[in-house]
This record gives sequence, structure tokens and C-alpha cells, in this order.
Amino acid sequence: MLVTILLFVSLLNMPIEKSMYTGKWFSESEYVKIIEYCENNLCETSDSKFDYGFSLIVTKVDIQKGWGLIDESALSNFLPAVYFNVERHVKGLDGKKNNKKASFFAKIAIEILEKKEIGNYTQADYQNLGVFYRYGLSVDVDKKKAYQYFSKSAEKGSDTAKYFMVEMLKVGEGVDKNEVLARKLFDELVKSDYFSY
Repeated sequence: MLVTILLFVSLLNMPIEKSMYTGKWFSESEYVKIIEYCENNLCETSDSKFDYGFSLIVTKVDIQKGWGLIDESALSNFLPAVYFNVERHVKGLDGKKNNKKASFFAKIAIEILEKKEIGNYTQADYQNLGVFYRYGLSVDVDKKKAYQYFSKSAEKGSDTAKYFMVEMLKVGEGVDKNEVLARKLFDELVKSDYFSY
């Protein structure tokens, strides 16, 4: 497996991004190396197609081809690509917000997760389930369940899930309003350099 990327900020303005699997930071030159590798070798697996596609987008070498490879990877049930496509269509990372497509990919993710034992869920699984329930992507909106999933993801180390918890605690969304806990979690995020993008 090459480098699979987790993205929670605008793609095209980011010079580097953090790997979901290794936690390492990558520069544009490292994305170029992925592109070169995939152009000289067959990158036929779902994860390598995702890495190749993401690299093409981040470097702006061939954005359209990059999205196509990410779609292929997602439609092959590669869960990180499925999650990425949910976010892509919710936020319009490709310039086009599309909740119908976001729900389509959320449904694929839910079908994959239903086959997975809950004890084997990753922080990304819990976090994405939180997003699905918070915004009603292929499931009924359930803010309480969303907060619970974000909490489980944060327990497994997800700062992004912790940030969602801060948002929900501040206003009492799916959980009792608790500005003290929201501030505590926010301060933890500041100390962890979460906002250093």
C-alpha cells in the first residue's frame, strides 16, 4: 500500500497532508514520487488508485483523472476512498456540492461497516458514522448517536472528531450543552497543533 490520505481541509490549497495510516506528513515532492511510481508501474489495487488519484489532485497534475481514480477506488469498496467521496460531495471539494452523491457513498460505507464487527471499527469508521448521523447521510439524523460516534473516534485518537464534539457541546447539539468541556477539548486541540494547517 502506498500512502492513503485523510483530508479534512480544502485540497487544492494545501501543500502537504497527513497520512491516515502512518501519521507522517508528506510534501508535494512525495506526491510527485507517487505519481511517477504509478505511471511507471501498474497501480491497480483500490488503495494504490486512491493514492495515485489523490496525488494527481494535490499536485494539480491531472485533477479530472485524479477524481476518476478516487471514484474507481470507492466503487471497489475501499473504505477510505468511500469516506473521502462522502466528504468530497458534502463540501464540494471538486467544485460541486452534491448531497445525493454524498448519501450514495455514505450508503456504501454503511453497507461495508455492517459486515465489519463493531469491535474492529477504526477511529475513521466511528468519525464517519458520526458525520452520517449528524447530517443524515443515508440514515436518519440522530445527533445523539452522532455525538456518541464522535466520542468513540476521539477516544481512539481523532482530533477531528474531538473538534466535532466541541461544536456540538457548545450549542447542546445531541448532548447537553457544556461550554466548560467544550473549552477543555478545544484547548487540547490547540496543544496538539490541530489548527496548525
